[in-house]
Amino acid sequence: MIGVIFALVLPGCNGGGHHEERKQLTPEESEAVKSEIKALMAVVIEGLETNDPDKLFRDFWRSDSASFYLNGMAMQGYDEIIGGFSQGMESRQNTKMTLSSEEIVVLDRDAAMHLAEFTNSMVLTNDSTMTVKGYWSAVFKKINEQWKVVHVHESFNPAP
Repeated sequence: MIGVIFALVLPGCNGGGHHEERKQLTPEESEAVKSEIKALMAVVIEGLETNDPDKLFRDFWRSDSASFYLNGMAMQGYDEIIGGFSQGMESRQNTKMTLSSEEIVVLDRDAAMHLAEFTNSMVLTNDSTMTVKGYWSAVFKKINEQWKVVHVHESFNPAP
């Protein structure tokens, strides 16, 4: 459903007031986009596991329009997002993130989504452990020829 919405909306959002014909991606082009997004996600995971907010948000859109929804809490704008995550990372010694049911949906040559289920196991600074499971979605957009994360959603499963 989301893919259909983006497929309908994104091609018409060129800002010029006119419709630009876009060629459909070849299977090879689609696979190339998927590979690029997968490589970017590997950096995100490494940033989480090393508690490195600079690496975690390296490819995040540095804009007031960037958004991150964490279990229903909205963070708007790059500064608010990285500030909130930097504080949270200070409470962790280490993190292990495992993705499953991972899927990359290519919406256009300049837009893609990364969807996954995750398990995040953390050792906190007080030596307690915590594991959360949930769902992740990230929207990537090519801006100035570089992929940027423009929107993220993360929801935790209820505790058993």
